[in-house]
Amino acid sequence: MDELIKYMISKIGYTLTAIIGGALPGSLLIFVWNRKLYMELDLLKLIILSFAIPGILYVCNIFVCLPIMSLYNEFKHDTEIFSVEFIFIIPAILTWIEIGYLVMSKILLPEYTIRDFVAKWGIIGIYFVISGGILDVFLLPILKK
Repeated sequence: MDELIKYMISKIGYTLTAIIGGALPGSLLIFVWNRKLYMELDLLKLIILSFAIPGILYVCNIFVCLPIMSLYNEFKHDTEIFSVEFIFIIPAILTWIEIGYLVMSKILLPEYTIRDFVAKWGIIGIYFVISGGILDVFLLPILKK
C-alpha cells in the first residue's frame, strides 16, 4: 500500500486529473440526484459508481471529438494542432459540461429525470456520432484528393 501511495504522489498531476475529471463529477451527480443512495453506499461502491458515470460519457465524447480533431489535424499539414493531451482534455471538458447540465437541471427542476435528458439530447448525440463517422470514413478520402 505504501508503494501505491508513493507512486501516486510521484504522479500527482495524473492523480488529480483522475480524481477531478473522473470521481468528482460522478460523485456530485449521485449526490444531487439521490442523496439517500449517496449516504447509504459504502465507500468502494461509491467510488466505482463515481468513476463509471463520467466514464461512459467520456468514452462517448471521445468518439464524437476524435474524428473532428483528426480531420482538423489532417488539413493542417505544417503542424499538428491537437496534441495527444489535448485529445483527452476536450472530451473531459465536455463531460463536465454535460454533468453540470444534469446537476443544474435537477437543482432548478426537481421533477427532471434522466429520461428527459435522453429524450432531449440523445437524438442529437446519435446524430453527431453518425455524422462524424460518415465524415471521417467517406468524406475524408474524397476531400484529400
